[in-house]
Amino acid sequence: MGISFLQETYDGRNGEVTARKVGRFPRLVREYVRRWVVHTDSPADTQLQVLLNPAFPRILSPYVGTDQFVDLGSFCTGITASQDQDDPQTWKVQASYSSDLSGLAEMANLGDPHRLDGNNIGGQGSQGFENPLLRPPKVSWSVLRTTVQLRKDQNGKAFLNSAGDEFDPPPEVDFSRPVLTVVKNFAAFDMVQAVNYADCVNSDQWLSFGPGVVKVDSITAEFAFENNVPYWAVTASFHFARNDPNTPQPTWNPTQILDAGFSDISGKVFTDTYGHPYSKPKPLDGTGHQLAANAAPQYLSFTLYKARPFAALNMP
Repeated sequence: MGISFLQETYDGRNGEVTARKVGRFPRLVREYVRRWVVHTDSPADTQLQVLLNPAFPRILSPYVGTDQFVDLGSFCTGITASQDQDDPQTWKVQASYSSDLSGLAEMANLGDPHRLDGNNIGGQGSQGFENPLLRPPKVSWSVLRTTVQLRKDQNGKAFLNSAGDEFDPPPEVDFSRPVLTVVKNFAAFDMVQAVNYADCVNSDQWLSFGPGVVKVDSITAEFAFENNVPYWAVTASFHFARNDPNTPQPTWNPTQILDAGFSDISGKVFTDTYGHPYSKPKPLDGTGHQLAANAAPQYLSFTLYKARPFAALNMP
């Protein structure tokens, strides 16, 4: 089965924010609807084949809009596929999202829906659902503080002394990277996939972030058995690239490195006014020649990390 055409449509797409009583407390409930038009390769393709296509959201995955707006507190509660009555190869797919999951526990008769609140959602400590495989993922944001050596300040001014030479070592400042941590329960854990994705960056659009922006820091799993249900509690940590004054764009791939060296493309060594070779590399112009005074620094692009589609991780 293959999909030859897929497009998200504006017709029927909607959203709603309402005040409701969820459990024992009033809350603002957010709901969304997304729709697609799909054309398959064969009229024999079934609705299940359409619904299982990885292009569509999975149940309990968070909402991501066409504008790449992400609502990590609203989850996909249902997805339907309807075949066009005049063209059996055309399907209309609709996904519904809601921030209110209390009805899921009621329908499944798996526990007290009143306990499904912000303190109980996700992870092994969550008791909102008696079946741990039906719990939504637990999502948290944090920052990883590191340091970075700067070649220029926030205004683009190069760190040079009064003689026009760079400081050695360059100034070092705090630099924080956003970190997304997801805890999600699975019936099985693919250790090979976890190893293959270590230190990989996203090759696809993931959440609201373009290719190369997100890198897998770690994927760990712990086996558990709860209410006669065996499962794996998988924890995935993702680091997000951030641009600093040294890098022109916030991506892991390609990595931008300042073009600099001790000689030009012809092999001529750069020397000071006394004819002594410089002890540190001099900026180059991107073509192998010494950078002209007051010219903008040039960066070379290198691919340091393998790229893989993050949709296969089924996170968050």
